[in-house]
Amino acid sequence: MSRKKKNNKIKKLTVQQLENELIKLFKRESKTRFAPKQIGKHLKIGNSKDSIEHVLEKLLNSGFIVQVRSGKYKLNKFSGDRTERTDRSSGGNDKQRNTSVGVVDMIRSGAAYVVCEGDDDDIYVPASKLKGALNKDTVKVRWKLSRRSKPEGVVISIERRHREAFIGTLVVSRQFAFVMPDDSNLSVDILVDRNLLGNAADGDKVVVVVDKWHDEKGRPSPRGRITTVLGKAGSSDIEMKSILINNGFNITFPTEVLDESEAISTKITEHEIAKRRDMRDILTFTIDPADAKDFDDALSIEKLENGNYEIGVHIADVSHYVQPDSELDKEAAKRTTSVYLVDRVLPMLPEKLSNGLCSLRPQETKLTFSAIFEFSPKGDLEGEWFGKTVTFSDRRFAYEDVQEILETGEGDYVDELRLLNSFAHKMRRARFKQGAMNFESPEVRFELDKENKPIRAYLKERKDAHMLIEDFMLLANKRVGALIYDQVKENGGTQIPFVYRVHDTPDMEKVGNFGEFAKRFGYNIKANSPKQVARSFGSMLKQAEGKSEYQVLQQLAIRTMAKAAYSTDNIGHYGLAFDTYSHFTSPIRRYADVLGHRILFEFLEGNKKRMNASKLEEMCKHISKKERSAMDAERESVKYKQTEYLQDHVGEVFQGVISGMADHGVYVKLSENYCEGMVRYDNMFESFTILDDRFHIRSINHTYKMGDAVWVRVLNTNLQRRQVDMELLDPEKAAKEFGAAAAVAETKAASTDEEQVELATPSPKVAKLFRAAENAFDKSEIKKYAEKQELQWYFHLTDTPVEEGGVLLLQMNPKAKHEAHYEGQHLVPAHSLNENSEKFAKKSVEMLQQFLPDADLSKAVSAYFCPFRAENENQISGHDLDLSLKVFKELLKAVKPKQIIIFSNNLRNYLDAQNQLKQPHIHELNYNKQILKVAHARISVGRKFVSVYFLPNPGSRIANAAQQQAWEWAFGDK
Repeated sequence: MSRKKKNNKIKKLTVQQLENELIKLFKRESKTRFAPKQIGKHLKIGNSKDSIEHVLEKLLNSGFIVQVRSGKYKLNKFSGDRTERTDRSSGGNDKQRNTSVGVVDMIRSGAAYVVCEGDDDDIYVPASKLKGALNKDTVKVRWKLSRRSKPEGVVISIERRHREAFIGTLVVSRQFAFVMPDDSNLSVDILVDRNLLGNAADGDKVVVVVDKWHDEKGRPSPRGRITTVLGKAGSSDIEMKSILINNGFNITFPTEVLDESEAISTKITEHEIAKRRDMRDILTFTIDPADAKDFDDALSIEKLENGNYEIGVHIADVSHYVQPDSELDKEAAKRTTSVYLVDRVLPMLPEKLSNGLCSLRPQETKLTFSAIFEFSPKGDLEGEWFGKTVTFSDRRFAYEDVQEILETGEGDYVDELRLLNSFAHKMRRARFKQGAMNFESPEVRFELDKENKPIRAYLKERKDAHMLIEDFMLLANKRVGALIYDQVKENGGTQIPFVYRVHDTPDMEKVGNFGEFAKRFGYNIKANSPKQVARSFGSMLKQAEGKSEYQVLQQLAIRTMAKAAYSTDNIGHYGLAFDTYSHFTSPIRRYADVLGHRILFEFLEGNKKRMNASKLEEMCKHISKKERSAMDAERESVKYKQTEYLQDHVGEVFQGVISGMADHGVYVKLSENYCEGMVRYDNMFESFTILDDRFHIRSINHTYKMGDAVWVRVLNTNLQRRQVDMELLDPEKAAKEFGAAAAVAETKAASTDEEQVELATPSPKVAKLFRAAENAFDKSEIKKYAEKQELQWYFHLTDTPVEEGGVLLLQMNPKAKHEAHYEGQHLVPAHSLNENSEKFAKKSVEMLQQFLPDADLSKAVSAYFCPFRAENENQISGHDLDLSLKVFKELLKAVKPKQIIIFSNNLRNYLDAQNQLKQPHIHELNYNKQILKVAHARISVGRKFVSVYFLPNPGSRIANAAQQQAWEWAFGDK
């Protein structure tokens, strides 16, 4: 009996059917990127790759999908679905079509991208269409799809200014007064009332608050008032204040806020104590950094009659003093957080509250809000209680004190601290077992002198003392969130709007990309789901611990994670592996905790009062934004202090790790102090180029990859730009130099006689040369080109003294490699010529010794005529060469050379055309059918004239015999 043959033929779709299926697929998998081959397999269809690509091209042209760098396709978030949504919300008004609200993210060129929440693609807005919007302002934009199917738009209104306060220089005339803002994004001056300047004087740095942005006709004409006089520019103090203000934080409290704060009574009444659980007789202590002033949490411990232990987490009851809608509350809601810079704290609340009334200082009775937990002797959680309390702190511990007690077994409350530490260890193990992330960013700390200048940079150590207090705070935050979220849900009641700390799962595409990166180091990341990521990353970092690539892997792994935020929508906290999590433990410095305290108290009291969910969600978004601004400010202050610290270490050699690679150079993080700087390709001991994988750089003799250990020398620092320039050194030579320097330092340290060494400062002439180069660059075409291309180019000079009375070797800019980015070229060398490792310099010295035996070669200086670089010397415009001529003259004044040797006929032609050469004499040499032009002339240096010779570069491929003949003619016919 014959069986009927099964039909296994895969169905082919018509073009229209295929288009419909692709539309469904991209909508369903909105975040997935598909290649044409993947689509055929995914849909299980028999259509050829060409037919699929044909339909993809059709959808691409319509703007429904976009093509990403990998050649794959994904849904365009700004396609038809979004248009329909905005049309419906606007009631069909054509003028309101395709409008969105987002935050301005400005780029260096002056244009911006508007980042809209929930959308992958940002809206590009040209500088001319920003309508006065500044970085981080919230704006409404009208947009459309460009030819590249990318959204492009125009700002139609500014919904909310990120900041109203600006730092600038006050200018006072007879009739007017105005402030010129330091912020380059604000291109107009701010008018101020000349009669309301107070003690501000012309030329002072001031803080001005804008009260009015436009005149009656809508033209940009901001008017404001001076709130703070900072003094003359340039000090570290003003820079720190600028960081705060530029990130949207007011550095002073309004008078009405301070008045309200001062009016609060410091007395705790018996009536108030009677309403609370009195815990003043129970052992209580704080554990904080040694320099802390605001103590917003404390721990208590008491052994119960049943043998269990009651552990109290006591938090300052800020909500008792800061009442809703008070001036204090409004200001706290505006700030939302304290900001911790390297050398100062900008508090969320006035000092009377933050460091006094609410701070749980030792030997003082305080009002607190507590989470009290009952633990078995084995560390199992068996009960909990939440409510208002009154406490008394018996002892204030610094982290170092507790760590010493834990390690030595001696000191105050040693048994209690060791018990708490054992409970903390158990909670930590359980958290990691549940999938919590086990890595974090290292924190750079500084030891400061009396002037707040950094004298030592180091990494913050995290030991048991730090983690002990942290684990109990995590427990309190977790259980408060669960109390609000779970109990109401279990009882079938309405969910209470609450402030949760949420952390979304990682983007698996980013995880996949990171896995490919880690594979280059030999680590295999097996993570097909978010649940596997934490375990895989933890295993990888454990294997990498102690290796040079550890820091790079750790930092890039963290970048794959979503950012934690505040929300009323509880999606859990992925990083901590908690289903519910809130912030309850720091109300002195976080407004989210103040809100949490208020909501929790109403719940515990059985009140049915509820906060408006939508308003609370808006506040959560505001708090999250301010938190990110505070983090930006903190990072800027660290970068500033790192640069300031390395100012005193210019010329010194350090070991570091390559932490990043770019077209213009590599980033190196120093192992000793974690400071980071840039090594440009021009500042490497050999000619390196970046490979296509953007993971390696290679020269003829060496190859480095990300994470490799290297030796660098600090070349110079720029405080204004927070930039550190470094030089990549030959590893063998650097190791010897570093060893010698370390031996000298050790000898000096061991000496009983302290020797004061004065640091050399650049001479006025060198400083003038620097200013001339900076002024020229600011006016240059190459700067405009760099800004247009969003490249961070700038001129580059070393800051070593210039030797006078020697020989000046001058070159024109050499041709650069195609598509390579250059940020400048040395004008003044870091070493004298005979110590320079460049081939042309060494050969030049040999010839100079032969033809100029009387010259002092220790004073020889090597330089380039132009402090800028383009992709080849012909691309340097005539305009920029004219600017370079002014810099060249300042160089001549600084060096005062006896002779000048130039290795460029192009430069000879240019100087001759500019009438800079006197008595030029050109000679043509015929060598092996090649015409070689040699010349000598005279050029003015101040009131004198010195000889200038135009010769072939000794490092070129011209035969030695021809070079010798050229030099003989030049110096033999003086």
